[in-house]
Amino acid sequence: MKRNIHIGIIGINPGWEKILDQIGASWSRITSIRTVDVKSYSCIVAVRNLEREEMKSVTHYLDAGGAVVDTTGQFLKKTPSARKVKTITPETDDPYFNHIREIRVDDTALFHPTSKMAGGTVWLDHDRSNRLAFSGLPYRVLTEHHPLKPTQFTSADLPAVIERTSTHSSGAWVDLTLKLLIELHSRSGMPFVHKWWMPESDHQTATFRVDTDYGSEQSIHQTASVLDEFGVSSTFFLHTEAHENSLSQFEDIKNHEISLHGYRHSEFKTKEQYVSDIRHGLNLLKDHGMDPQGYAAPYGYWSPELASALREFNFQYSSEFGYDYDALPSTPQSSGTLQLPVHPISIGSFSRFNFTEEMIEAYFLEWIRICQLQRKPIHLFYHPNDGHADVLRSIFKQADTHSTKWLTYSQWANWWKKRSSHLLNPVFDTETGNLALNQTGEIPAAVHHDNKMLCTTGSGNIDLDDRRFSVYISPEWIEWINRRRNGRKLSLFRMKKDQLMTSLWRNRS
Repeated sequence: MKRNIHIGIIGINPGWEKILDQIGASWSRITSIRTVDVKSYSCIVAVRNLEREEMKSVTHYLDAGGAVVDTTGQFLKKTPSARKVKTITPETDDPYFNHIREIRVDDTALFHPTSKMAGGTVWLDHDRSNRLAFSGLPYRVLTEHHPLKPTQFTSADLPAVIERTSTHSSGAWVDLTLKLLIELHSRSGMPFVHKWWMPESDHQTATFRVDTDYGSEQSIHQTASVLDEFGVSSTFFLHTEAHENSLSQFEDIKNHEISLHGYRHSEFKTKEQYVSDIRHGLNLLKDHGMDPQGYAAPYGYWSPELASALREFNFQYSSEFGYDYDALPSTPQSSGTLQLPVHPISIGSFSRFNFTEEMIEAYFLEWIRICQLQRKPIHLFYHPNDGHADVLRSIFKQADTHSTKWLTYSQWANWWKKRSSHLLNPVFDTETGNLALNQTGEIPAAVHHDNKMLCTTGSGNIDLDDRRFSVYISPEWIEWINRRRNGRKLSLFRMKKDQLMTSLWRNRS
């Protein structure tokens, strides 16, 4: 029997849809539940309660060899409990999710009465012939607006540092959902296939963003010099008020993209203020022959007012860690503009915490290594006035050890949009064991089988015994995550103090 590797969603949940798009899964909403069959859908996600006849149809699908993710508990023998939770931290002995450090929730989740997987929010039967799973995480929060919160970033051996970010990072939700789908397909005797999240299967993608906040001409040109030394293509987000009388200096910066960081380096309260500020900055850049394709708000701030303002412009992308961070791109419904997440800690973040240059370097080398192990893109940002050019050199040297390909933000955004429009139609023959990748274009696909993964490009048949398959979640990945779980955190007093001081800094006149 030939089966499509395709996810069907019953109901509407923008959070689930966002995560499936980030993963690159083939999926669609199921409009007629009576016709669900195992040939068309390799897994069904029920994000709403089913009516009696619908339940019969899905149960028949499950009995016929399909797989189901129950998000409400309607398929369980015991009713899950609901309670508010800030963070889910998988245990080190969690058999499926110990590669995830933590999942920020800050909302009400459903907990399985007996499971300890992902803190009890996920359940998989120990009997691997059971293809029913439960996931009680509130995926809807990933597309809702929440106030920005101070977030601690721990390391294996260093003190924590703080940055104000979005309440949720979708990166951990992607890791959990992907692992859940891989397991359910494995229990069905099938591989799981999704679009890869980097343009090339044998190169790690990286971006380097330079926010020019109040930067001097000397610091800006020194930054460009270090970037050129390592052949790093980056994107400069210009704080145009600071450079209003010296914008011509950016004409000498070659091989880098110019985008907008606003006119004033301020957070605004209304849509009209954002529109006015953005338009002023754009006009200045265009007067100097620059045509910025993207925008990044000062201080990484995100709000409904900013989202609404972005709809007034034709930016190809935006980048605010107040919306998402340490994650794959997505498009907020509120702005309609592609979001390119970044790691929210820059070299300047450490000035408040008395880090030595050696400690700063160790932090970034650890983060880059984790991205390499997770096979995730590396997204870093920097302010020219922060200095520490030798730390930059160490960062670029470490990244180069993994065949890193540096992209500008426009290059990254254009490729991601191409990926989003690309159709992937993998089909698995359960009798012959043949996997056929039916796709057009050159978007790499990731094939997961027997706890291993192969990244390949193009159409054709995939041999699941191919020796190029390698372990997806390595022991070193798990070791780093476990060490970071136990990293030193700051006291509540220190958190409050930092929150007050940074607020005063942002709101200085």
